[in-house]
Amino acid sequence: MHNYFRAIGFGKGYKKDLIRKIIEKAVNDYIMNNKEDTFGKIIEIFVQFDKSIGLAIHGEFVENNQFEIEYVFPYLKAKVFSHYDGIIIEKNVYSYSFSAGCENKSTGVTIIFYLQNDLDYVNHNFPNKISAEVGMSGLAIDGKIIFPTKEYEEYNSTYDQLKQEKIKLISDAQNGDEMAMENLTIDEMNEYTKLSKRIMTEDILSIVNTSFMPFGMQCDRYSIIGKILELEICINRITKERIYNMTLECNDIILNIAINEIDLIGQPRVGRRFKGNIWLQGMVIF
Repeated sequence: MHNYFRAIGFGKGYKKDLIRKIIEKAVNDYIMNNKEDTFGKIIEIFVQFDKSIGLAIHGEFVENNQFEIEYVFPYLKAKVFSHYDGIIIEKNVYSYSFSAGCENKSTGVTIIFYLQNDLDYVNHNFPNKISAEVGMSGLAIDGKIIFPTKEYEEYNSTYDQLKQEKIKLISDAQNGDEMAMENLTIDEMNEYTKLSKRIMTEDILSIVNTSFMPFGMQCDRYSIIGKILELEICINRITKERIYNMTLECNDIILNIAINEIDLIGQPRVGRRFKGNIWLQGMVIF
């Protein structure tokens, strides 16, 4: 997880000592500003390096007002929030952190992400399955910029209608409608046949407009291709490194991606695409 500190501006040989000093100062400042009894209290301390990027310190106060750090993670704030039903939240095995999963209605695929605001969930004692607004973001330590695909106006004009029809089919199939299951299977077979013919003469990146696929062994890692909708440059106030904060559209999912300028190949522009592997995070508005 600590490899992703590169994504928020610690990429030019910065050692753990620098991050350790930042953590120690943040903890000391918190203790100085909070004089009440904190024994046994679990807290999160957020340190911002720009308005969108920072690190979160999670720990507990033990005897003699000593703060015991359990884990630290870098984060990127999401700009766009969308409503999801049936969000499942579960505690991770390796630490007192949580992961959440929600379904992408357009594809029927469950998206799993690392929960940024887990104490909001714990303190309010919510059930582990809720409906809420979710903002997704990702950190990348490698990536490249690729050109957009050719878009056809007649396809774009009917895309929303086709998407709504597929969402309904997926919903009906999940409810046990055998006809919907059969139609989905036929659609997949037809799509596979079309792609098999096109791949003989075209490059895969000219066929696939966007993608959102699991990557590696951990469930919150994804390999994505996304269209850049917005672009912002963040400056880490400690290291002065430049961070690209891109708002992407991937398979009808809107999310923000942060990547260090030194780790990105190519020049990002609105309308171009980003291709890379990300660690997916999310904030749930409980």
